[in-house]
Amino acid sequence: MTLMQAMAEIKRRSNTSDRPGLDATELVELGAAPVKADTETEASRLATINRYLPSAKDWPDRQLLLTAIDLADGPLVVWDKDSRATLVEAVASSCAAALIAPPTTISERRDMDAGPRSGTSAQLAAGHELVVVVAIARPGPLGSPLREEIDTLRTGGSRVEVIVPNTASIAVLFPNLLDEARRPLCAEAGYAQTFADVARPFPATPETLHAILNREDGLVVEADGHPSGLPSPADAR
Repeated sequence: MTLMQAMAEIKRRSNTSDRPGLDATELVELGAAPVKADTETEASRLATINRYLPSAKDWPDRQLLLTAIDLADGPLVVWDKDSRATLVEAVASSCAAALIAPPTTISERRDMDAGPRSGTSAQLAAGHELVVVVAIARPGPLGSPLREEIDTLRTGGSRVEVIVPNTASIAVLFPNLLDEARRPLCAEAGYAQTFADVARPFPATPETLHAILNREDGLVVEADGHPSGLPSPADAR
C-alpha cells in the first residue's frame, strides 16, 4: 500500500473523505502503520541523514524551522536551534515519511514527517514582509491547508508569492512523489524551472534567489522532504 492509499483508507474509515488533510487522530493512526519490510532501521536512517549533511552538523545561526508530527497524540512539532533535537534528528524526523521510513525518537518521543498534515506549514513565516512558498502541488486553485495558510499570512500583512511546479516538473514529479529513482529528473526539472519560470514577481537570477535565501533576518521553513536550497541537479544523483 502506498502512502496516499493509506491516507485515503484512514479517511474512508473515519468518514472524513470530504475534509482535506488528516487530523491529529488520523495522523497518529498513519504513524502507527508498519513501514515497508525493506526500509532502513532508525539508526541507519540517522546515519543516512548524517551523510546528507556533510558540512552542516550543527544548527545554523539564522532562523531555520523544521516540522514533524508527534506520534503520541498528533500535534505539529516545530524544531529550531533552541529545541531538544539535534539538526540531524530534526531533519530525520521531518523526512520520516509514513510507511517509507521509521519515525525518529527524540527525547523518548517518536516523530514523523509533517507532510500528511501540511506540505508547507507556511503560517510559521507569519510576521515576515515577504514570504515565498514553494509548494509541490499541481497548477490550479490552491487547496487546503495551503489556502488557509496564505490567507493567514496576508491578513497579517505579509506579501505572499507561491511557486508551484511547471509542466515539465509535474511530468517527472507525479504520480509518485516518493519514487527515488526519479530524484535526478526531479532535481533537473526543478533547477531548470528556478531560472526559467519564476521571474515573477522578482527577477529569478541566481544572485537574487540566493540573496532571499540567505538574508540574515530571513526565515526558512522546511515542511516536507529534504531541506530547501538551490542544489545542483548532480547532488541528487
